[in-house]
Formats: sequence, structure tokens, C-alpha cells
Amino acid sequence: MLKSLYSRIAFMGITTNGHDNISQIKIINCLALMIILMLLAQIPLIMVFWQFAGLVVALVCSLHILLFIAVPVLNRLGHFHSARSLLTLGYISFIGFSSIAWQINLHFQYFFIIALFVSPFLYRAWEKPSKVLSISMYLLSFGAIEWYWLSSADIISKGSQPLLLSVSNHFFLFIAAILASQLIYTNHRQLQTKTELQKRRLENLLQQTLPAPIINELSQRSANKLTSLPIEQHCGCVLFADMQRYTELCAQKSSAEVMCLLKDFFQAMDDISRRWGLEKIKTNGDQYIATSGVLAPVELPALPCCQAAIEMLKRTAQLSNKAGVELHLRIGIASGEITSGFVGSHATSFDIWGETVNLASRLESHGQADNIQVCKATYAQCRPYFQFHSQGKIKLKGLGTLSAFRLQIN
Repeated sequence: MLKSLYSRIAFMGITTNGHDNISQIKIINCLALMIILMLLAQIPLIMVFWQFAGLVVALVCSLHILLFIAVPVLNRLGHFHSARSLLTLGYISFIGFSSIAWQINLHFQYFFIIALFVSPFLYRAWEKPSKVLSISMYLLSFGAIEWYWLSSADIISKGSQPLLLSVSNHFFLFIAAILASQLIYTNHRQLQTKTELQKRRLENLLQQTLPAPIINELSQRSANKLTSLPIEQHCGCVLFADMQRYTELCAQKSSAEVMCLLKDFFQAMDDISRRWGLEKIKTNGDQYIATSGVLAPVELPALPCCQAAIEMLKRTAQLSNKAGVELHLRIGIASGEITSGFVGSHATSFDIWGETVNLASRLESHGQADNIQVCKATYAQCRPYFQFHSQGKIKLKGLGTLSAFRLQIN
């Protein structure tokens, strides 16, 4: 229960979209909570030592508890700078009042050394002036309180040497604290920068290997300690595109030339898929597989598949002329229930299965070069938008005899 309460307070003001300043907000909330607990722990001592201005200290303590409670509340409301300023001023105020209110020197001013260690972590890299101002405020507050107690102890009247020793000792103590804090902060920033760079590299790699909705789903499930994605069924559309004369091309061209051509081909297919909202599933040799409506709902998933297929044929013809080789594309499109997900425990990859996927593959393999062959469900969805020619009943391996249609290319 206490752990849950701590987490709620520490993460007040931190949203799933608010990546900026997430560490600073958490540190500020944790510091406010720590100071509140410290103030609460002082109340029994105040009651025991009531004769040392306990009433005044109890009042100051209570007011500062309310003040520090407001810090995470301000972060919760999105007032990050106000919360940070309130924490700084409240800390200085409490240490100052406590140092003077008690009738004995309890050396509260040395708590400012803790503030020196922590303050650099409350500011972003470009907020250096604010960080310097905060450290200067702690230094001046410490000097003022220390001068007050030095005056009370009559050290000033004893001569310059004791005063010089005391001031220089405190000065070197503060310099050591600032240098140590800066060193820790610099190492922290370097580690944070390195971690962010590695994170961006991983994100770029994931974006190149997995569809964006899958990456988002994996991130959310990882945050909830769920490491796998369920296998789900969707009503969508799948497109199979296969390059013809690929085997002959491999025999005629060098491996480097073939790889260069495949790179241009798949890059063109990726560009077209992104333009029409398709999600690339995978490539298999010279075969390209994409879907619509599987990872995100689409009202007519077959429509963008047909639009992309037409552009794929045109782009392939352009690549053929540019490369000086004879290339042809054969495309099959099917609509219906599609199963998607991850299987296996090692080197897993996102994939799709089902009768609709098999149908699209068969329509492609039984089609003709430079043609787009679709199933009856795809024809029903896209009939108002495109012209089709019936192919009659065709026999497909493993699926029986089904109606097929050829999309007319203008």
C-alpha cells in the first residue's frame, strides 16, 4: 500500500505522452514527498522539546507541509516551473525559519548541501541560468544563516583568524559539494544521452522491420509487463505481388545488379504502400505482401489495395525501362477474415494466416503478367469505383473452384 502511494505521488504530472522532463518531474515529486515525511517525523521531537520555541516551529512545520503538498499537485496540473520554484523557495524558507526559530544551533543550514547535490537534476540542459540562480540562492541562504549563528556565538568579536577559518571551511565545503554534484550530473547526462541514442536506434530498427501499430502495441504491453501479442482475427484485405522473369534475370545479371534492382523494386512498393495506407507484412524472394484493414480498421479495405496495385504495375514498368530489363508484375488480391500475430519464441516475426491469405496467393500465382486478379469479395467492395472483367470460375489448388475477376487498368 505504501509503495503504491509512493508511486502515485512520484508520477503525478507524468503522462504517457509527456516524455519531456519526465525525470525532473519525478525527482521534484520525490523530493517534496521526502521533505513532507521529514517534517512529519519532526512533530514528535517538537512536542518533546516544546520549551525551545516549539509552538512557533510547529506552526512553521505545519504550514510547510501544506506548501510541499502543493508541489506534486502543481505538477499534476501541468505547472512544472511553478512546482519547481515552490520546492526551491519552500526548502529555503523552511531551513531558514527552522534555523532561527529554535533557540539552539541545530545546524539546519547544512541541509543546503543536500540541495546542492540535487538541484542540477531539476533542470534541463538548456536551463543553465536557472540552475546557477538556484545554487546561488542556496549559497546565499547558507551564508546568511551561518553569519547569524557566528554572530550569536561571538566568533566575529574574537578576531579575524577564527572567522576566516570558519568562512573558508564552509566555502571549501560548498565548492566540494558543487564539484561533486556537477561530476555526478555530467555522468548522468552522458549516460542518459547514450541511452536515448540507443533507444532511437532501436526504434528506427523496429520501424524498418515491424508495422507502426504493432510497435505501439508491443510498447504498451511491455509497459504492462505483457511480452507477447495475441493472435487476432480481422476483416481485411491482402495483396500478393510477384515479379515475373526473376529467375531468368538472376541468370543473366550479376548478384550485385540483381540486388540493386530488388532494392529499387521493394523501395517503390514500400512508397506506394505508405501512400495508400497499406501495411507491408514481408517480402519473400521477389514477392511482396501487404494488407489493409488488419492493423487498423478500414471501411473498405479492398479499395486501397486495388489503388496501390494499379500504381505498382505502373511503377514496375518504369523500373523495367530504367534498368533496361523486361520486368512484369502479377498481383492477387483477396478480402475476408485474416489471422495475424506472432508465433514462436526465437527470431519471431509478425505474419498473417488464413484462407483469405491463401486465396490471394493462389489468385496471384494463377494470374497473368501485368494483371490484377481479385476474389469475389474484393470485387463486391470495389465494383462502384473500378471496372472489372469476369474471369469466370477458376480452379485453385487447395481451395476448389471460385469466381475471379480481373481489375481493369486505365
